[in-house]
Amino acid sequence: MPELAAAVSGPPPLPQRPVVPPATARRHVPPLSPEYRQGVQTEDKQRGWTGTIGVVGIAVFSVVMAKSLGGVYWMPVLLMALSVWALTKAKMRDYIAWMLGVLVGQTLWMAIGHVTLFTTDKPDPELFTFLFDLCIVIGLTVWGMRAQSVAVCVCVLLYQTIALGANVVLFDEFAKASAAAAGMHIVLRALGIGLAIYAIVKASRHKRKEEAAPLVV
Repeated sequence: MPELAAAVSGPPPLPQRPVVPPATARRHVPPLSPEYRQGVQTEDKQRGWTGTIGVVGIAVFSVVMAKSLGGVYWMPVLLMALSVWALTKAKMRDYIAWMLGVLVGQTLWMAIGHVTLFTTDKPDPELFTFLFDLCIVIGLTVWGMRAQSVAVCVCVLLYQTIALGANVVLFDEFAKASAAAAGMHIVLRALGIGLAIYAIVKASRHKRKEEAAPLVV
């Protein structure tokens, strides 16, 4: 058939090569690449000279407090140090790890006390209050690990402030079991408030830095 002969006669058409735009017409990519932003975040996590001074100050404070309080001081400090270490290993920013580490460590210390009362068949009138606090701390920790935002730091600050007020108002009641432990709780709550305020400042700066950075096309 002439129509089929015309369709199949001759070599097949050559494939068309894609048209590559000239270098001047290509879209410009900003220099702020994902690798660069990751490097900036890594630098934020590195401890500077302020962190070194903080470690020395904590060491001196620990020696003084251990002389006067003994195990009442070392137990919560070790639990907080373990919590901070675990949160840092979870790739969290330093200021978030310290803020949540103090909160989690103090809660673990409280948990040990309640477990001790339960195993020794002693009355524990604060058990339900502690369980309520435990749920709040777990929620704040999970939220903080996922978001690491200013809102998390503000909520931690509110919780620590309310808890400090409760410890001060009920100090005489808590001191019946151990005056040293009741005083230690107040000190740790005050430390948690300071760390939460510091975390709010750092998280706000980190947010402004991310908003000011150009988007990668």
